[in-house]
Amino acid sequence: MAVSLQWLLGRRELDLRLLTPGITGPEIDIAVTSELGDPSPWLSGNELVLTTGLGSAGRDQDEYVRRLAASGAAALGMGTGLTFDRVPPALVDAAHRHGIPLIEVPLPTPFVAVARAVADRIGELSARATQSAARAQPRMTRAAVTGGAPAVLRELATACRGTVVLTDSAGALTHTRPAQVAPEIAAMVTREVRELRAGTASVAHTPAASVVVQPVASPGRTHGYLVVVTERPPLPADQVLIGHAASLLALQFEPPREAAEAGWALNAAAVGLLLTGEADLSAARRLVATVADETGHVRAMVLSAPPDKARALARTLERGLVAAGLPVFVWTSAPESGEVVVLLRGGHSAASALLDGVAAPSRRRVRAGLSRPYPAGQLTDAVDEARYAARGGRPGGRVHDASARPPLLADAAVRTALEKVAAQAVVPLAAYDAEHGTVLVDSLRTYLECHGQWEAAGAALGVHRHTLRARIVRAQEVAAVDLSSATTRAELLLALLAVGEGGTAAG
Repeated sequence: MAVSLQWLLGRRELDLRLLTPGITGPEIDIAVTSELGDPSPWLSGNELVLTTGLGSAGRDQDEYVRRLAASGAAALGMGTGLTFDRVPPALVDAAHRHGIPLIEVPLPTPFVAVARAVADRIGELSARATQSAARAQPRMTRAAVTGGAPAVLRELATACRGTVVLTDSAGALTHTRPAQVAPEIAAMVTREVRELRAGTASVAHTPAASVVVQPVASPGRTHGYLVVVTERPPLPADQVLIGHAASLLALQFEPPREAAEAGWALNAAAVGLLLTGEADLSAARRLVATVADETGHVRAMVLSAPPDKARALARTLERGLVAAGLPVFVWTSAPESGEVVVLLRGGHSAASALLDGVAAPSRRRVRAGLSRPYPAGQLTDAVDEARYAARGGRPGGRVHDASARPPLLADAAVRTALEKVAAQAVVPLAAYDAEHGTVLVDSLRTYLECHGQWEAAGAALGVHRHTLRARIVRAQEVAAVDLSSATTRAELLLALLAVGEGGTAAG
């Protein structure tokens, strides 16, 4: 805490007079008395140096003031009526020249009264800051519960009277208060974060601002950084509030496991309600709308996996969303379908990164599709598009992004035509599989996707090529098709994509 020179000059009982109008200097941390000819080696900066001039009498006044200014002294107070009846003009000229405030302390005013006024004011300001921090902490906690990260940043910016920024672990800005920050502040924030080692904190000062960088972390993981930019050095109370805010934000990224799982289950139920058409959907719609970006759009990612792997895949995706600082909306549909639906913000484009945590053996059997951005109210359309995009993807391949190449099957007329083909060939195969416990539909699709290459298709299915050849022969017989025809093979593959693994139209 520090005292402004203007406040000190305003204490009428001290009767101080400023002899260098227009020069204010930094705020005063402490008032000290020194009669040394050169007290600068014992100064650390921001002191009000009080002297009667005993040590500087007969010395070079300009050099005396220059050394004080160079040491960072906040001001010089000259007591009159003892060594000097009035402040020497050479001292006033030197103070003007070196830009240090010079005040006259009249004989009736003891130096100890000036020092006590400074100390008492600092104590008063410190108590106020502590009280303010004590009031701000519960406000910040309530804000975290009701408004998440943006609300926490708003309260912190108000309490610290500065600009507050939350970044990801690489230094990219994710939330700011105010909503728009100056480009030079954004650049400074990114630079300060990137110069840190992960998990460290720092306080930096520039001529224009002070920058506090606090990691937002949980054990073993740094989620991002909380950065506070102020025009003045941070106060101890500010540091307390910044640490409190960082802890609250860490809980936003990684809440207690039980609470997180309960929230994820609620989110999943909301998605399921909307996709299965339950009666009163208003609450579910409001919940799903929270995942939308600032334009109100969402993207759906649909993943098709072996039914026995779907729930494990969903858990992996939940962890990936938490690590990325994204809302967790993951829904596993009917267990036998093996389908997992994930909701993302409309502007999110790094869906493939969510699959990085999926173990390689499981990933080889997963198809993934990503819809274009849709208004949150058109969730079903987004999921349908992602579902058809996934059907057109390759097992273990990249996420099929409909923004880059909209799926042909999203066109209703195309699906109608292909469903007619499926009714003649694919539906009988699915019925045969259901009756005999075979896997002719899956085998035929894999064979067609591998362009009729027996070795590649057998390896994808995990069976010998002779076993696969026997299955394909039987599939031709049941479906009554000739797979030697390229046209037939193309129609069958498209029909399989249109109706999905179960042999019936979906979406």
